[in-house]
Amino acid sequence: MAQIKHNHFLDTVDRVFSHAKDCNILHLQAEGTYFDGRFIEIKGKKLYHFGTTGYLGLEQDPRLKKGAIDAIRNYGTQYPLSKSYIAHPLYQELEGLIEQLYEQPVIIAKNATLAHMAALPVLVGDRDMIILDHQVHWSVQDAAKRLKLRGVKIVLLRHNRLDLLEEKIKEWGSKAEHIWYMADGVYSMYGDFAPVKQLQNLAEKYPQLRLYFDDVHGMSWAGSKGRGYVFQEMGRVPKHSVIIGTLSKTFGANGSLIICGDPQWHEKIKNFGGSLTFPLN
Repeated sequence: MAQIKHNHFLDTVDRVFSHAKDCNILHLQAEGTYFDGRFIEIKGKKLYHFGTTGYLGLEQDPRLKKGAIDAIRNYGTQYPLSKSYIAHPLYQELEGLIEQLYEQPVIIAKNATLAHMAALPVLVGDRDMIILDHQVHWSVQDAAKRLKLRGVKIVLLRHNRLDLLEEKIKEWGSKAEHIWYMADGVYSMYGDFAPVKQLQNLAEKYPQLRLYFDDVHGMSWAGSKGRGYVFQEMGRVPKHSVIIGTLSKTFGANGSLIICGDPQWHEKIKNFGGSLTFPLN
């Protein structure tokens, strides 16, 4: 696979985005004093809104609006304390409700990007290796690539090519303590799915393999009770796997969730997850 130099990549993206801006399809500004989710006003025109990532439109649900207003009235517009030391009173209630949904312990983070930044440095050891599906979400790639500073080997793999994944497992089986394969449940650009069950079979065949899924785009609309595509395929998060989910794209709220199959991983992330430990500036 061809390697793209960082500066060349940024220059290419800059040209594409600049052209899109010139064509009036990027860096636009919504207008108006009211937003109902169905229409959006841009440059004085009222347009149908098809660009939302609020897949079910729950952010317009009157009950959620009232809950958000009540929370601000009771607790203020922010809670400037570290969650690891003193968590917000509503976090315990939220985690309890999400745990009822998944029937497994969960960790709540402020968003999926911060969830990855909390989980990956804790879960991946210095002697481990990371294999990234070529289409895995940018937030996973960004958090993973930070581990290069610790000497962790990172490889990009062609999309959904489990034959190539198995080759890499065989190649690195004697060199890495664990091999982490990172994928989306539902891919944001292609709209296709990770072959979850086949990946589970590989993890059973090769005990070194760990599975890390970003299922942000599969939440709420897929799976029983909206638990997402990956959870639906697994039935329960097994010991070798992790799922990152979200409340913001689909459940009409802010926040993200981390579900670890291994209870020890759960405790380590709660104890050492950097973005959970320090309040955001």
